[in-house]
Amino acid sequence: AVVSTQKYGKVTGESNISQIFLEEGLSFIEKQHSEGNPFFLYWTPDALHGPNYASPMFHGKSIRGIYGDAVMEMDYCIGKIFEKLKGLGIDKNTFCFLHLR
Repeated sequence: AVVSTQKYGKVTGESNISQIFLEEGLSFIEKQHSEGNPFFLYWTPDALHGPNYASPMFHGKSIRGIYGDAVMEMDYCIGKIFEKLKGLGIDKNTFCFLHLR
C-alpha cells in the first residue's frame, strides 16, 4: 500500500517516513504470520542517507544533530521489528540480516 501522508521538512530535516515504513513492515509481518505464510521482508529505510531526516519523536533528541536523530530512530525501528517477531513467537525461527551504512 502506498501511503500518501509523507512529509519532509527540507529546512528542518523532519519527516515521518521512517514511522510509515515501520508500520508497513510490522503490518506485513503480522499479516503473513496470521495467514501461516513464510515471508521475506526487505525493509530498507533510507533515513541515514543524505539528506538525513528524523520523525518528530526523534527530531532534535541527539547531541549528534540530525544524523544522530536518524540513528536513534533506526535503532528504535529495528527494536520494534524484533519485538514484533518475539511477540509472535517466531523470533527463534526467523533470520534477520541487517545492513545499514
